[in-house]
Order: sequence, then structure tokens, then C-alpha cells
Amino acid sequence: ASDDSDSLVAEMADGKKVQIAGIIKDYNHEPLNERIEPMVLRLDDAQLTYALLTIQSNDIVATMTDLEKRWDGIMPDTPFQANFLNTEIEKAYVIMITGIKIFGFLALLAVTISCLGLLGMVIFTTENRKKEVAIRKTLGAGTFRLLYSLSGLFFRMWAIALVIAVPLSYIYYDKVMMRVYNKFSGGVGFSEVALSCLLTLTLGMLAIMIQSGKVMRTNPAESLRAE
Repeated sequence: ASDDSDSLVAEMADGKKVQIAGIIKDYNHEPLNERIEPMVLRLDDAQLTYALLTIQSNDIVATMTDLEKRWDGIMPDTPFQANFLNTEIEKAYVIMITGIKIFGFLALLAVTISCLGLLGMVIFTTENRKKEVAIRKTLGAGTFRLLYSLSGLFFRMWAIALVIAVPLSYIYYDKVMMRVYNKFSGGVGFSEVALSCLLTLTLGMLAIMIQSGKVMRTNPAESLRAE
């Protein structure tokens, strides 16, 4: 670019010199999952084929008909094709929205199946240890000790699962998903990982506490007699 009197002049790739009217701040001229790249808006009367209009009308059909007549009067060689901007924006994000819905449903399904599996394991284990709990209660074991005895195995399994799942999930979502659907994002942070771990711990503790509490409230005499 060069300073030509009071205006700033630049030379385009085709060798034509143009006057720079101004420079604006970054804005998303592509879908939000794309990076903001440099762009030049060039005004060339010979290449004007689009018109952006704000319409305020109660009769869209009549308005579109009137616009078509005016367009044909200005540019008779170019067919009139009108689309609403919000419709075009929705089309640009349809793939992203569909992908989010699919992965969201799969994530919900995976969490539901995991919770059901955990609940089944807790019920199976606690039911098989009723006699052990009854004997411990008879010998004077406290509630905390019984709860630790029943839930210790599950918490160890939970810790092992986190050690395996967290790195794999982080690599997949941060290095694959986020780079495809949101390229300028900072990726998955510590808060997201911590919140996910806390959620799984809460669901697991809820299942363990409910079933373990049910077993511990059972009369030891009934458990021993039944066994």
C-alpha cells in the first residue's frame, strides 16, 4: 500500500490500484467454527450481483414481487433469486447442530448405561454380602466402617476408570472434536474435566449410598436367619 495524497492506495493481485476506504475490527464472516482469516471487501460496479436488504412488511409475497420488478429493471441479465439471511445461516450450521445432537445423545446413552451397570453391580454385591454385614454389625462395627467396607471396591474401580477414561476423552474431544467443530476454541479445560469427574462421583455415591444404606438398616438377625 502507498499513501496517495489524502487517501491510502493499494495494488490488488490483478495489478489494479484501489483506494482503501477503511479497516474494521475482526468479525465472523465464516461459520463460527472457522478461524477468522483476513478478508478484503472490494467494491466493483462490474461485479455487483448481491443486494442485502432489511425488509419490514406484512405482505412478504407482494414485497418480493416488487423487489423482483425493481431488480429486473436494474440488472435484467441476472436472474432474481431471493433468500432470507437467517435461512442461509441455519443451512451453514445444520451439519454442526446435527453432529452435536448425535454426540449428545450418544453421551447421554453411555452415561445411562453406565449408571444402570453400576447400580446392578452395587445391588449384586451388597445382596451377596448381607451375612457379612450382619456379622460385622453384631460385632459392633459402626456405620462408617460398614459403608467403607461395602463401597471401597467401587471407589477403587471408579478411580481406575477415571485414570483410563479422562486421558482418552481429553485427547479425543480436545484434539479431534474441538478442532473440527470449533477451531478457534481453547479446547477442554480443567473445569470441564473436574465437573465431569464430580458428576460421575456423585452418581456413583448416590447409587452406593442408597443400596448400602438399605442393607445396613436390615436387622442382623433376619439376615443371619435367612442365610
